Amino acid sequence: MNENETILEVQGLQVGFRKGNAVDLAVRGTGFTIHRGEMLALVGESGSGKSVTAMSLLGLLPRATAVIAGGQARFHGQDLLRMDDSALNAVRGSRISMIFQEPMTALNPVLTISRQIEEVLERHTGLRGDAVRRRAVELLSEVGIPEPAARAKEYPHQLSGGMRQRVMIAIALACGPELLIADEPTTALDVTVQAQIMELMAKLRRERGTAVLLITHNLALVREQADTVAVMYAGRIVELAPASQLFTQPLHPYTRLLMQSIPSTEQRGRRLAAIAGQVPAPSEKLPGCRFAPRCPLASPECTQNVPELAEKAPRHWVACIRKEELASAVSQESVPEEAKSDMPLLEVRRLQVLFPVRRGIFARAREFVHAVDGLDLTLRSGETLALDGESVCGKTTVGKALIRLVQPTGGQILLDGQHDIASLPPHALRPFRRRIQMIFQDPFSSLDPRLMVGESICEGMDELAPKPPAEREGFLRELLEKVGLPEDAATRYPHQFSGGQRQRIGLARALAVQPSIIVCDECTSALDESVQAQILNLLKDIQRELGIAYLFITHDLSVVAFLADRIAVMYLGQIVEEGPTAQLLAHPAHPYTRALLAAAPRMDGDPKSAKIHLAGEVPSPIHPPSGCRFHPRCPHATPECATVAPPACLLSDGHTVRCHHA
Repeated sequence: MNENETILEVQGLQVGFRKGNAVDLAVRGTGFTIHRGEMLALVGESGSGKSVTAMSLLGLLPRATAVIAGGQARFHGQDLLRMDDSALNAVRGSRISMIFQEPMTALNPVLTISRQIEEVLERHTGLRGDAVRRRAVELLSEVGIPEPAARAKEYPHQLSGGMRQRVMIAIALACGPELLIADEPTTALDVTVQAQIMELMAKLRRERGTAVLLITHNLALVREQADTVAVMYAGRIVELAPASQLFTQPLHPYTRLLMQSIPSTEQRGRRLAAIAGQVPAPSEKLPGCRFAPRCPLASPECTQNVPELAEKAPRHWVACIRKEELASAVSQESVPEEAKSDMPLLEVRRLQVLFPVRRGIFARAREFVHAVDGLDLTLRSGETLALDGESVCGKTTVGKALIRLVQPTGGQILLDGQHDIASLPPHALRPFRRRIQMIFQDPFSSLDPRLMVGESICEGMDELAPKPPAEREGFLRELLEKVGLPEDAATRYPHQFSGGQRQRIGLARALAVQPSIIVCDECTSALDESVQAQILNLLKDIQRELGIAYLFITHDLSVVAFLADRIAVMYLGQIVEEGPTAQLLAHPAHPYTRALLAAAPRMDGDPKSAKIHLAGEVPSPIHPPSGCRFHPRCPHATPECATVAPPACLLSDGHTVRCHHA
């Protein structure tokens, strides 16, 4: 295998979209080279042109509106941009494959998993009958899907998100492609599943020499996995370098700000370097550097001349007029930590939420989903408690139970040590509704598209904490200013805002009733690092000013390390470990916590450090395992673990773990 063999060479790629008689360029002269077995990561904020670049290579953009305005994309010397449909069809799926960001929309819901893999094999390899069915099962086994023969007969909705993504990879690998384009393949996945997917790609590169074009905004993942990194902004590559070089000595201000916007333990007590403004739209006419309006180091010259990509150091290219005089870093503001109250504001005792499983419309429930099963939590005023764990462990159900969007089956939810809101009938909840509010994961679906933003924000306030008309408008203006939105936002609709702005609207709506507690349910998981930094800074500022307590539900450990005072690790409806953030991250005691921490990509430490790969999938919450619920996947399990539930063990002040071998 010749590792220096060039697989793909892109030069001067320009891609635009028709708008009337004009063409707005979304990609403005992009170029890069990928060699056999190499992973090149294309990184940048949403709107930078990453996905448009990738889809243009395979002719997947809509022909009615998309225009290839210039450039070349040579795959083994053949220009993909000049191929007709017949030639492209021979390449797509067989020699170049693509993994799409959302597997549920990319998979056909009415075909079995096996049939969707068989279609690719039949088209490109000629396999038929039993041979193609056996090969489909083999591919599912190769990508690590348990019981592949049984899973092959199932439909996409019957699989977890991680398994659906592995099915997409199996389809992409069916014909042994030379180039794999992976568009945000791990964005919505837990860190454990993400580690498995990336290890699978690394294995393909080692054993088959498959080249990978990875599109992502996860810089920590890129640091660990990529060989070369191309940083893209507003349709141009602004920095291109080997990963080891780029992460130790970034040269472009945009790259530096992206890195400093990533939350971590080292960033605690500081404001994250959030980048002001947004990526300019393709239609915006900017004569000079397109990053200049957001750049803290911009000079008048930057707004006049477009910087060309030039080699600043060996194999390190940067597009910046001021590359010879760039400062070594962008300064970050330190913020003192506020003292936390010792008095419990919210106490959750033995909380249980069961959902009935019915096999027919009129059938009685004979089984139950044990979503939350005996959970204890304490939250203090002004404190942030992070609830961390894999999908389906019950984190969101806990949040919804606290605000009574779902009815607890058992246990207590004590507010101020005396009011048990778990047992109150709906009509008696009204006085407590304003005390606990929630910010949802998807701000767009949680906002009524028919209401103006001001109406959405004031809806809860008018119902739970009404104000006189003279005060109402002034309070709304103050609220919009507090969350960083313009005053005219009140008269606009949700679709007119970006994802980060919509999340600010969700926060304003929660603050409108002046709550004591806000449940934040994965409220930054779908955001770019730069927008996530803005929201995290805002949450800290508001907590410091108002003393609000946060229950922060997430699976992003970098956010946890930056924001949380304490961490509760949840697995299959139960808390397995809880403690102060610094202590738990430095000395995790439960095998599950250690696996989560090892699987999470980090911006510090050794990027090639070994991962702990958990075997199998999370067991069904309908029939949870006996004893310790983690024992079927635990590398240290003993017979006692399978029969006896471990009690809570106090390791140190505030640090508890449920494990027989802690």
